[in-house]
Amino acid sequence: MERSPASEPSSEAPQFRRLHPLTLLVRLLMSLPALIILLLPALRGQTIDQGTLVTLILYGLLAFPLILAHYLRFRYALTPRELLIESGVLTHRRRSIPIDRIQNIQIERTLLARLLGLARVRIETAGSAETEGEIAFVSLAEAQRLKEQVRAFRGSPVSEQAAQPARTLLFAMTPGQLLRSGAFRFSLVYLAGMFSGMEYLDLTPEDLIDWVVRGRLHWVQEAFEQAPLLATMATLLLAALLGWVAGIVVHVVRFYGFQLWQEGERFYRRSGLFTVAESALPRRRVQALVIRTNPLMQHFGWYALEAQLIGLDRETQGVQTLVPFGRLSEIQQIAAHVWPIALPTAWQRVSPRMIRRATVRYLLIGAGVLLGLGWIWPEVRWLLAGLPIGAPLLAWLQYRRHGYAVEASYLFVRQGVFRHRIWCLPYQKMQVFSLTRSLFQRRLGLASLQVDMAGAPAIGGPQIRDLPEKEAEKLLQFVYEQFQTHCRMQSPAS
Repeated sequence: MERSPASEPSSEAPQFRRLHPLTLLVRLLMSLPALIILLLPALRGQTIDQGTLVTLILYGLLAFPLILAHYLRFRYALTPRELLIESGVLTHRRRSIPIDRIQNIQIERTLLARLLGLARVRIETAGSAETEGEIAFVSLAEAQRLKEQVRAFRGSPVSEQAAQPARTLLFAMTPGQLLRSGAFRFSLVYLAGMFSGMEYLDLTPEDLIDWVVRGRLHWVQEAFEQAPLLATMATLLLAALLGWVAGIVVHVVRFYGFQLWQEGERFYRRSGLFTVAESALPRRRVQALVIRTNPLMQHFGWYALEAQLIGLDRETQGVQTLVPFGRLSEIQQIAAHVWPIALPTAWQRVSPRMIRRATVRYLLIGAGVLLGLGWIWPEVRWLLAGLPIGAPLLAWLQYRRHGYAVEASYLFVRQGVFRHRIWCLPYQKMQVFSLTRSLFQRRLGLASLQVDMAGAPAIGGPQIRDLPEKEAEKLLQFVYEQFQTHCRMQSPAS
């Protein structure tokens, strides 16, 4: 049994409830992909070996009994003081989550759950790195009841609850915006999954192409056989096209029906095509704002706004999207609902010696990657000829895109060549200040300043790279003094 020391026993006997009976059907259907993987040899016309046959028999004997046992052992109860969850087949577990520790009740609905009128309820607490409790599955009405009841228990007395904060819609994504935003995305995740599946099924790209064209384009195959470099370029273009299409699909699935609204000091968002998720984002948990774009999006005037929060689950690494795709004016208007910020008009540059250091780094990394791929794909070695031009150009672009700005209440940091990011960092939210000097930086008289915020990802956080050493030390001292000053006074971002 797990119980917080801060919680007190409830004077009322908890009224336990069970999951919805259709949970059995959902769990059984969710287990079918594992069964299909076991049956793949039979589906491909191969003989099932004895080991696979034994596994199938065990699956049939154990799958449904385990699902039924989990259903019978799972129950939950909500009292004015705590949410109780009992579960476990072999190991019985009783979780007690105090009401005053619950920060967010997230309702998720997969496509199958929506067809059956069910929902999954996730419970998040302050400072937790993962979901503290999960109730899957209950009816949508029951999920809404749990959410509203927790909000009522955490709120004020009944006389004060009548004046609920007004709901203000801040942003709603139209179908046109959704398709346009997907066109600016590029994803190799599903592309890699497709090729992994082909490898498992013992299919080659040639088999797939031959099945698609069905022998009508033999002249293309002959041209590729006579010109391997042409085949390499065509393969890269095809991979880029598939990655672009995959990016559109992933983006549409994730942000379909996206809405963001505000109620008092909380923001709420809802989105999803197959899995509809609704979550609450308390304003006081926002640690930093990030404006994202890329060269193509920026050329057409499109941006995205994200908030870095503390205490969210590790799946999102503390980053939540507030605006997936909008004009810069929209981004700044919505950001003003979090903090009263204005983007800087002038940026401080880092040392030009950054170009030299980045050029060497890109030359070494590029040569290593291309030589490694050359063992498998010899034609790739031709790209080595472009490194002496590409590496300095990329280093120069990194220098041009990198900079910082010091404002009254915030430190702004911008970085990224292909993924542009502007970080807005309130001084009083800062956690750790680090000044680092690598071996090569010391030889060039450079240093990097990194500011850690609560909930920041381990990689890709805000960092001001390759400052002159004296400038880096002065900036560190100034930022730390601002941190102390803002912690002693009430800041607009608090």
